[in-house]
Amino acid sequence: MKWFFLIVVSLVPSPRFKAAVYRFLGANIGRNFSIGLFSYIKCSDYSQIIIGHNVEIGHGNSIHVGRLIVGNHCNFGSGVVVNGDGLLSMGNNCYIAVKTYIDCSGNVVLGNQVGTPPMGGIFSHNYSQTWFQKGSRYKKIPVRIGNQNWFGPGTIIAGVNIGHGCLVSAQSLVIQDLPDNAFAMGNPARVLKRNDITDLPQEFIQTTDFQSEIRSRIAGQANVLFLPTVSENELATLTHQSPTIIFTMAVHSNAIPRHIHVYNLSTQKIVNPEFDLEPGITRQLRGWGIFMEFDEFQVD
Repeated sequence: MKWFFLIVVSLVPSPRFKAAVYRFLGANIGRNFSIGLFSYIKCSDYSQIIIGHNVEIGHGNSIHVGRLIVGNHCNFGSGVVVNGDGLLSMGNNCYIAVKTYIDCSGNVVLGNQVGTPPMGGIFSHNYSQTWFQKGSRYKKIPVRIGNQNWFGPGTIIAGVNIGHGCLVSAQSLVIQDLPDNAFAMGNPARVLKRNDITDLPQEFIQTTDFQSEIRSRIAGQANVLFLPTVSENELATLTHQSPTIIFTMAVHSNAIPRHIHVYNLSTQKIVNPEFDLEPGITRQLRGWGIFMEFDEFQVD
């Protein structure tokens, strides 16, 4: 009966109604949760589901899990399939790409800022010996993927540990562990060189393209400032302007009024993140390789 009920709920166009249903079933879900048409989450115990703030699940997603943990600012594309009775856990700013298949039978743990392979797969159990050797039990092999990793379309990841900062090219088969900062490709995937990660230049805050794109996104709905640093003196001049969004590279104040929302691009932290424009701005910054965070989602 619960399965039939979930199918009916997946047809409802209202994300708020769906979120209310999953909360009623026992799931712990943060603010600004969205789930598309024909998408559903199936779990035998919904208290094992924890979803952070600003999470968006696209259309036509089938998610069957034993336990689900999703951090802040995560997005699921359309046509994603998650299947298994184990754990699927991901940190903040993860992107589960279009038509990714995730087998979480043996547990799949993703760090922060992980982009899964479009039309690819992650597998945490292995039937290859069982298929040919009678009496041989299939194996569950956990998959662990570190922070800030990107996988090209069609890549398959099976029973491995992957470090931080790795880039894996399209159509690769990853069946061996990868170290930090690996650039790998092939079938099977081999490390070809180091994948270097660069810091955000201090002068980025003043670039015309960036400022124009942000102003277009905000479209006059708030005051926008681009400041190299934010100090008590700057804040004192803004006390009567509401709301104000500041993009900066450094903050030298411990007392920022609630109506002032600060994006510290250097530390990638948001001060006073609870405002309507925040999810869209944060998604746009991801398009510049800037992954914003705020205080971790707290379990009630």
